[in-house]
Amino acid sequence: MEQPGLRTGRLELVPLGDEHLEFEVLLDSDPEVMRYLGGRARPREEVVAAHGRRLEDARRNPGLGFWVGFDEDGFVGWWILRPPYGPDQPEVEGEAELGYRLLRGRWGRGYASEGSRELLRYGFDEVGLERIFAQTLTVNVGSRATMVSLGMTFARAFSSSHEEPGAEYGEVEYEVRRADWVKRQSHADASTGEARERQPRLVAFDLDNTLIDRNGAFRAWAEWWVEKEGLGADALSWLLAEDEGGFKPREELFAGVKAFGVERSVRELVEEYDREHPLFTSVEPEVLDGIARLRAAGWRVAVITNGTVVQQQLKLDHTGIGAAVDYACISESAGVRKPDRRIFALAAEQTGARLEGGWMVGDHPAYDILGGINAGMRTIQVGHHHDGPKADHHLDSVMAAFDVILS
Repeated sequence: MEQPGLRTGRLELVPLGDEHLEFEVLLDSDPEVMRYLGGRARPREEVVAAHGRRLEDARRNPGLGFWVGFDEDGFVGWWILRPPYGPDQPEVEGEAELGYRLLRGRWGRGYASEGSRELLRYGFDEVGLERIFAQTLTVNVGSRATMVSLGMTFARAFSSSHEEPGAEYGEVEYEVRRADWVKRQSHADASTGEARERQPRLVAFDLDNTLIDRNGAFRAWAEWWVEKEGLGADALSWLLAEDEGGFKPREELFAGVKAFGVERSVRELVEEYDREHPLFTSVEPEVLDGIARLRAAGWRVAVITNGTVVQQQLKLDHTGIGAAVDYACISESAGVRKPDRRIFALAAEQTGARLEGGWMVGDHPAYDILGGINAGMRTIQVGHHHDGPKADHHLDSVMAAFDVILS
Protein backbone atom coordinates (compact mmCIF):
# COMPACT_ATOMS: atom_id res chain seq x y z
CA MET A 1 0.00 0.00 0.00
CA GLU A 2 1.11 3.56 -0.66
CA GLN A 3 2.15 5.67 2.31
CA PRO A 4 -0.76 8.13 2.75
CA GLY A 5 -0.98 11.63 4.09
CA LEU A 6 -2.64 11.84 7.50
CA ARG A 7 -4.45 14.55 9.46
CA THR A 8 -5.22 15.33 13.10
CA GLY A 9 -6.95 18.26 14.74
CA ARG A 10 -3.85 20.47 14.39
CA LEU A 11 -1.41 18.57 12.20
CA GLU A 12 -1.04 17.61 8.57
CA LEU A 13 1.34 14.65 8.28
CA VAL A 14 2.93 14.38 4.84
CA PRO A 15 5.11 11.45 3.63
CA LEU A 16 8.76 12.50 3.62
CA GLY A 17 10.10 13.74 0.28
CA ASP A 18 13.18 15.51 -1.08
CA GLU A 19 11.41 18.84 -0.64
CA HIS A 20 11.62 18.35 3.13
CA LEU A 21 15.40 18.04 3.42
CA GLU A 22 15.94 21.57 4.73
CA PHE A 23 13.45 20.96 7.52
CA GLU A 24 15.49 17.91 8.58
CA VAL A 25 18.70 19.97 8.51
CA LEU A 26 17.05 22.63 10.69
CA LEU A 27 15.76 20.06 13.17
CA ASP A 28 19.02 18.15 13.58
CA SER A 29 21.12 21.33 13.86
CA ASP A 30 19.74 22.03 17.34
CA PRO A 31 21.90 20.32 20.01
CA GLU A 32 18.98 20.35 22.46
CA VAL A 33 16.79 18.42 20.02
CA MET A 34 19.64 15.93 19.56
CA ARG A 35 20.49 15.68 23.27
CA TYR A 36 19.33 12.06 23.54
CA LEU A 37 19.90 11.27 19.85
CA GLY A 38 23.65 11.35 19.56
CA GLY A 39 24.30 14.15 22.01
CA ARG A 40 25.31 16.76 19.42
CA ALA A 41 24.06 18.76 16.46
CA ARG A 42 24.47 16.90 13.17
CA PRO A 43 26.40 18.50 10.32
CA ARG A 44 24.56 18.90 7.05
CA GLU A 45 26.31 16.01 5.30
CA GLU A 46 25.15 13.57 7.99
CA VAL A 47 21.56 14.79 7.66
CA VAL A 48 21.67 14.45 3.86
CA ALA A 49 22.89 10.85 4.22
CA ALA A 50 20.17 10.09 6.80
CA HIS A 51 17.55 11.65 4.50
CA GLY A 52 18.51 9.26 1.72
CA ARG A 53 18.28 6.27 4.05
CA ARG A 54 14.84 7.36 5.22
CA LEU A 55 13.50 7.61 1.67
CA GLU A 56 14.93 4.20 0.80
CA ASP A 57 13.44 2.75 3.98
CA ALA A 58 9.98 3.95 2.90
CA ARG A 59 10.44 2.49 -0.60
CA ARG A 60 11.30 -0.93 0.85
CA ASN A 61 8.31 -0.94 3.23
CA PRO A 62 5.14 0.22 1.46
CA GLY A 63 2.73 2.02 3.75
CA LEU A 64 5.36 2.73 6.40
CA GLY A 65 8.10 5.34 6.69
CA PHE A 66 8.55 8.94 7.80
CA TRP A 67 5.94 11.70 7.97
CA VAL A 68 6.71 15.43 8.13
CA GLY A 69 4.28 17.38 10.30
CA PHE A 70 2.93 20.90 9.73
CA ASP A 71 0.45 23.05 11.61
CA GLU A 72 -1.05 26.37 10.58
CA ASP A 73 2.23 28.11 11.47
CA GLY A 74 4.53 25.79 9.51
CA PHE A 75 6.97 22.95 10.20
CA VAL A 76 6.59 21.10 13.52
CA GLY A 77 8.76 17.96 13.24
CA TRP A 78 8.66 14.44 11.94
CA TRP A 79 7.18 11.08 12.97
CA ILE A 80 8.10 7.55 11.97
CA LEU A 81 6.38 4.19 11.78
CA ARG A 82 8.78 1.62 10.36
CA PRO A 83 9.63 -2.07 10.70
CA PRO A 84 12.18 -3.13 13.32
CA TYR A 85 15.81 -2.58 12.37
CA GLY A 86 19.26 -2.61 13.92
CA PRO A 87 20.82 -4.66 16.72
CA ASP A 88 18.30 -3.60 19.41
CA GLN A 89 15.16 -4.45 17.41
CA PRO A 90 14.51 -8.09 16.53
CA GLU A 91 12.76 -8.41 13.17
CA VAL A 92 9.22 -9.65 13.82
CA GLU A 93 6.49 -9.67 11.20
CA GLY A 94 3.60 -7.37 12.03
CA GLU A 95 5.60 -5.05 14.28
CA ALA A 96 6.77 -1.47 13.78
CA GLU A 97 8.68 1.21 15.66
CA LEU A 98 7.06 4.54 16.51
CA GLY A 99 9.24 7.65 16.78
CA TYR A 100 9.07 11.44 16.71
CA ARG A 101 11.41 14.44 16.64
CA LEU A 102 10.12 18.01 17.06
CA LEU A 103 11.50 21.53 16.82
CA ARG A 104 12.35 22.83 20.27
CA GLY A 105 9.89 25.71 19.84
CA ARG A 106 7.06 23.17 19.49
CA TRP A 107 7.84 21.22 22.67
CA GLY A 108 5.33 21.13 25.50
CA ARG A 109 2.27 21.67 23.30
CA GLY A 110 1.10 18.07 22.91
CA TYR A 111 2.22 17.69 19.29
CA ALA A 112 4.37 14.60 19.88
CA SER A 113 1.47 12.67 21.36
CA GLU A 114 -1.08 14.07 18.88
CA GLY A 115 0.88 12.92 15.83
CA SER A 116 1.78 9.64 17.49
CA ARG A 117 -1.84 8.80 18.27
CA GLU A 118 -2.70 9.19 14.61
CA LEU A 119 0.16 6.87 13.61
CA LEU A 120 -1.01 4.30 16.17
CA ARG A 121 -4.50 4.46 14.69
CA TYR A 122 -3.13 4.17 11.16
CA GLY A 123 -0.78 1.32 12.07
CA PHE A 124 -3.43 -0.82 13.72
CA ASP A 125 -6.55 0.11 11.76
CA GLU A 126 -5.15 0.48 8.24
CA VAL A 127 -1.82 -1.34 8.07
CA GLY A 128 -2.97 -4.19 10.31
CA LEU A 129 0.04 -4.25 12.65
CA GLU A 130 -0.03 -6.49 15.73
CA ARG A 131 2.43 -4.56 17.90
CA ILE A 132 3.91 -1.05 17.89
CA PHE A 133 6.85 -0.17 20.11
CA ALA A 134 8.99 2.87 20.92
CA GLN A 135 12.48 3.11 22.39
CA THR A 136 14.45 5.85 24.15
CA LEU A 137 17.29 6.31 26.59
CA THR A 138 16.34 5.49 30.18
CA VAL A 139 17.20 9.05 31.24
CA ASN A 140 14.87 10.63 28.65
CA VAL A 141 12.00 11.04 31.08
CA GLY A 142 10.07 13.38 28.78
CA SER A 143 9.88 10.93 25.92
CA ARG A 144 9.00 8.10 28.29
CA ALA A 145 6.10 10.16 29.65
CA THR A 146 4.83 10.74 26.11
CA MET A 147 4.87 6.99 25.51
CA VAL A 148 2.88 6.40 28.68
CA SER A 149 0.37 9.11 27.69
CA LEU A 150 -0.23 7.17 24.46
CA GLY A 151 -1.29 4.09 26.44
CA MET A 152 2.01 2.30 25.83
CA THR A 153 3.37 0.13 28.63
CA PHE A 154 6.91 -0.75 29.69
CA ALA A 155 8.20 -3.79 27.79
CA ARG A 156 11.91 -4.10 28.62
CA ALA A 157 15.17 -2.39 29.51
CA PHE A 158 18.40 -3.14 27.64
CA SER A 159 21.97 -1.94 27.24
CA SER A 160 22.42 0.89 24.77
CA SER A 161 24.62 0.61 21.69
CA HIS A 162 24.90 4.43 21.53
CA GLU A 163 27.54 6.70 23.02
CA GLU A 164 25.78 9.96 23.90
CA PRO A 165 25.65 11.18 27.52
CA GLY A 166 23.17 9.09 29.48
CA ALA A 167 23.58 6.01 27.29
CA GLU A 168 25.48 4.33 30.11
CA TYR A 169 22.14 3.94 31.92
CA GLY A 170 20.73 1.91 29.05
CA GLU A 171 17.51 2.15 27.04
CA VAL A 172 13.87 1.27 27.58
CA GLU A 173 11.16 0.00 25.26
CA TYR A 174 7.42 0.65 25.54
CA GLU A 175 4.74 -1.13 23.54
CA VAL A 176 1.07 -1.32 22.69
CA ARG A 177 -0.54 -4.38 21.12
CA ARG A 178 -3.48 -4.57 18.76
CA ALA A 179 -5.78 -6.26 21.29
CA ASP A 180 -5.17 -3.51 23.85
CA TRP A 181 -5.63 -0.80 21.25
CA VAL A 182 -8.94 -2.27 20.05
CA LYS A 183 -10.16 -2.62 23.63
CA ARG A 184 -9.29 0.99 24.43
CA GLN A 185 -10.98 2.27 21.28
CA SER A 186 -14.12 0.31 22.09
CA HIS A 187 -14.26 2.14 25.40
CA ALA A 188 -13.85 5.49 23.66
CA ASP A 189 -16.54 4.65 21.08
CA ALA A 190 -19.16 3.77 23.69
CA SER A 191 -20.60 7.28 23.58
CA THR A 192 -24.37 6.97 23.20
CA GLY A 193 -27.40 5.12 24.51
CA GLU A 194 -27.16 2.16 26.82
CA ALA A 195 -23.47 1.67 26.08
CA ARG A 196 -22.86 5.22 27.28
CA GLU A 197 -24.65 4.47 30.55
CA ARG A 198 -22.48 1.42 31.12
CA GLN A 199 -19.32 3.45 30.56
CA PRO A 200 -17.48 3.97 33.86
CA ARG A 201 -17.20 7.43 35.37
CA LEU A 202 -13.96 9.29 35.95
CA VAL A 203 -12.40 10.42 39.21
CA ALA A 204 -9.59 12.88 38.52
CA PHE A 205 -7.06 13.88 41.16
CA ASP A 206 -4.59 16.72 41.22
CA LEU A 207 -1.11 15.56 42.25
CA ASP A 208 0.73 18.29 44.19
CA ASN A 209 -0.73 19.09 47.62
CA THR A 210 -3.59 16.70 46.90
CA LEU A 211 -2.30 13.14 46.55
CA ILE A 212 1.16 14.13 47.83
CA ASP A 213 2.44 16.82 50.19
CA ARG A 214 4.34 18.82 47.61
CA ASN A 215 5.18 21.69 49.97
CA GLY A 216 6.52 19.31 52.61
CA ALA A 217 8.67 17.64 49.99
CA PHE A 218 10.00 21.02 48.88
CA ARG A 219 10.96 21.90 52.46
CA ALA A 220 12.75 18.56 52.85
CA TRP A 221 14.60 19.07 49.57
CA ALA A 222 15.52 22.67 50.49
CA GLU A 223 16.95 21.65 53.86
CA TRP A 224 19.01 18.91 52.21
CA TRP A 225 20.17 21.14 49.34
CA VAL A 226 21.18 24.10 51.51
CA GLU A 227 23.29 21.79 53.67
CA LYS A 228 24.81 20.12 50.61
CA GLU A 229 25.75 23.48 49.11
CA GLY A 230 27.19 24.75 52.39
CA LEU A 231 24.75 27.65 52.59
CA GLY A 232 23.26 29.14 55.72
CA ALA A 233 19.87 29.51 57.32
CA ASP A 234 19.22 32.70 55.35
CA ALA A 235 19.31 30.73 52.09
CA LEU A 236 16.83 28.18 53.45
CA SER A 237 14.45 30.87 54.65
CA TRP A 238 14.69 32.63 51.29
CA LEU A 239 13.93 29.44 49.34
CA LEU A 240 10.89 28.63 51.46
CA ALA A 241 9.58 32.18 51.20
CA GLU A 242 10.15 32.50 47.44
CA ASP A 243 8.90 29.06 46.35
CA GLU A 244 5.27 30.26 46.23
CA GLY A 245 3.97 26.71 46.48
CA GLY A 246 5.79 25.78 43.29
CA PHE A 247 4.05 28.42 41.19
CA LYS A 248 7.09 30.69 40.80
CA PRO A 249 8.96 29.69 37.62
CA ARG A 250 12.00 27.68 38.60
CA GLU A 251 14.25 29.83 36.39
CA GLU A 252 13.29 32.87 38.47
CA LEU A 253 13.74 30.99 41.73
CA PHE A 254 17.24 29.78 40.92
CA ALA A 255 18.30 33.10 39.41
CA GLY A 256 17.67 34.48 42.89
CA VAL A 257 19.54 31.59 44.53
CA LYS A 258 22.74 32.66 42.78
CA ALA A 259 22.87 35.71 45.08
CA PHE A 260 23.97 33.29 47.82
CA GLY A 261 27.17 32.48 45.91
CA VAL A 262 26.13 29.37 43.97
CA GLU A 263 28.33 29.27 40.85
CA ARG A 264 26.48 26.84 38.58
CA SER A 265 24.27 28.27 35.85
CA VAL A 266 20.53 28.73 36.32
CA ARG A 267 19.90 26.04 33.74
CA GLU A 268 22.10 23.55 35.56
CA LEU A 269 20.41 24.34 38.86
CA VAL A 270 16.93 23.87 37.39
CA GLU A 271 17.89 20.55 35.79
CA GLU A 272 19.36 19.31 39.07
CA TYR A 273 16.24 20.40 40.95
CA ASP A 274 13.97 18.64 38.45
CA ARG A 275 15.78 15.38 39.13
CA GLU A 276 16.25 15.83 42.90
CA HIS A 277 13.02 17.31 44.24
CA PRO A 278 10.74 14.40 43.18
CA LEU A 279 12.89 12.02 45.24
CA PHE A 280 11.70 13.81 48.39
CA THR A 281 8.02 13.17 47.63
CA SER A 282 6.07 10.35 49.24
CA VAL A 283 2.52 9.07 49.37
CA GLU A 284 0.54 7.83 52.35
CA PRO A 285 -0.39 4.14 52.08
CA GLU A 286 -4.00 5.14 52.76
CA VAL A 287 -3.98 7.21 49.57
CA LEU A 288 -2.95 4.24 47.44
CA ASP A 289 -5.54 2.14 49.26
CA GLY A 290 -8.20 4.75 48.50
CA ILE A 291 -7.30 4.72 44.80
CA ALA A 292 -7.51 0.91 44.80
CA ARG A 293 -10.95 1.06 46.47
CA LEU A 294 -12.23 3.45 43.83
CA ARG A 295 -11.03 1.24 41.00
CA ALA A 296 -12.47 -1.87 42.67
CA ALA A 297 -15.83 -0.08 42.86
CA GLY A 298 -15.76 0.49 39.08
CA TRP A 299 -14.44 4.04 38.86
CA ARG A 300 -11.69 4.99 36.41
CA VAL A 301 -9.01 6.99 38.19
CA ALA A 302 -6.70 9.56 36.58
CA VAL A 303 -4.16 12.11 37.75
CA ILE A 304 -4.41 15.46 35.96
CA THR A 305 -1.48 17.70 36.84
CA ASN A 306 -0.12 20.98 35.54
CA GLY A 307 3.66 20.99 35.25
CA THR A 308 6.66 19.72 33.36
CA VAL A 309 6.98 16.13 32.25
CA VAL A 310 10.36 15.59 33.95
CA GLN A 311 9.17 16.75 37.40
CA GLN A 312 5.71 15.25 37.43
CA GLN A 313 6.58 11.90 35.85
CA LEU A 314 9.39 11.36 38.34
CA LYS A 315 6.96 12.09 41.20
CA LEU A 316 4.46 9.63 39.78
CA ASP A 317 7.13 6.96 39.39
CA HIS A 318 8.83 7.57 42.74
CA THR A 319 5.63 7.48 44.78
CA GLY A 320 4.03 4.62 42.87
CA ILE A 321 0.97 6.72 42.07
CA GLY A 322 1.59 6.40 38.34
CA ALA A 323 1.25 2.63 38.58
CA ALA A 324 -1.80 2.84 40.87
CA VAL A 325 -4.05 4.91 38.57
CA ASP A 326 -5.52 4.17 35.15
CA TYR A 327 -3.91 7.19 33.50
CA ALA A 328 -1.74 10.19 34.36
CA CYS A 329 -2.08 13.34 32.26
CA ILE A 330 0.71 15.94 32.50
CA SER A 331 -0.07 19.35 31.02
CA GLU A 332 3.27 19.77 29.24
CA SER A 333 2.77 16.50 27.37
CA ALA A 334 -0.94 17.10 26.74
CA GLY A 335 -0.36 20.62 25.40
CA VAL A 336 -3.20 22.01 27.51
CA ARG A 337 -3.52 22.95 31.21
CA LYS A 338 -6.18 22.99 33.89
CA PRO A 339 -8.71 24.60 34.05
CA ASP A 340 -9.18 23.97 30.31
CA ARG A 341 -11.89 21.36 29.76
CA ARG A 342 -9.85 19.67 27.04
CA ILE A 343 -7.35 18.17 29.48
CA PHE A 344 -10.22 16.50 31.33
CA ALA A 345 -11.68 15.23 28.05
CA LEU A 346 -8.29 13.75 27.19
CA ALA A 347 -8.15 11.89 30.52
CA ALA A 348 -11.67 10.58 29.96
CA GLU A 349 -10.79 9.41 26.45
CA GLN A 350 -7.62 7.65 27.58
CA THR A 351 -9.37 5.84 30.43
CA GLY A 352 -12.51 4.95 28.49
CA ALA A 353 -14.58 6.87 31.05
CA ARG A 354 -17.19 9.62 30.97
CA LEU A 355 -16.97 13.00 32.66
CA GLU A 356 -20.69 13.19 33.49
CA GLY A 357 -21.21 12.08 37.07
CA GLY A 358 -17.48 12.12 37.71
CA TRP A 359 -15.40 13.93 40.30
CA MET A 360 -12.43 16.31 40.30
CA VAL A 361 -10.41 16.44 43.54
CA GLY A 362 -7.73 19.07 44.07
CA ASP A 363 -6.40 21.82 46.30
CA HIS A 364 -6.47 24.82 43.95
CA PRO A 365 -9.82 26.49 43.16
CA ALA A 366 -8.60 28.37 40.07
CA TYR A 367 -7.17 25.26 38.41
CA ASP A 368 -8.67 22.13 39.91
CA ILE A 369 -12.13 23.24 40.99
CA LEU A 370 -12.80 25.56 38.07
CA GLY A 371 -11.45 22.89 35.72
CA GLY A 372 -13.81 20.31 37.17
CA ILE A 373 -16.72 22.73 36.84
CA ASN A 374 -15.76 23.42 33.20
CA ALA A 375 -15.74 19.66 32.56
CA GLY A 376 -19.19 19.17 34.11
CA MET A 377 -17.85 17.18 37.06
CA ARG A 378 -18.61 17.34 40.75
CA THR A 379 -15.76 18.84 42.75
CA ILE A 380 -13.94 18.41 46.04
CA GLN A 381 -11.39 20.90 47.36
CA VAL A 382 -8.87 19.54 49.87
CA GLY A 383 -6.94 21.77 52.23
CA HIS A 384 -7.14 25.51 52.75
CA HIS A 385 -4.30 26.88 50.61
CA HIS A 386 -6.26 29.07 48.20
CA ASP A 387 -9.49 31.00 47.68
CA GLY A 388 -11.57 30.95 44.51
CA PRO A 389 -14.49 29.10 42.92
CA LYS A 390 -16.45 27.05 45.44
CA ALA A 391 -16.36 23.27 45.32
CA ASP A 392 -19.28 20.95 46.04
CA HIS A 393 -17.35 19.72 49.08
CA HIS A 394 -14.46 21.26 51.03
CA LEU A 395 -12.49 18.71 53.06
CA ASP A 396 -9.36 18.76 55.17
CA SER A 397 -7.58 15.91 53.34
CA VAL A 398 -7.79 13.67 50.32
CA MET A 399 -8.48 10.66 52.57
CA ALA A 400 -11.91 12.06 53.36
CA ALA A 401 -12.59 12.52 49.64
CA PHE A 402 -12.48 8.77 49.01
CA ASP A 403 -15.35 8.21 51.43
CA VAL A 404 -17.45 11.01 49.90
CA ILE A 405 -17.04 9.59 46.39
CA LEU A 406 -17.71 5.99 47.43
CA SER A 407 -20.80 7.01 49.36
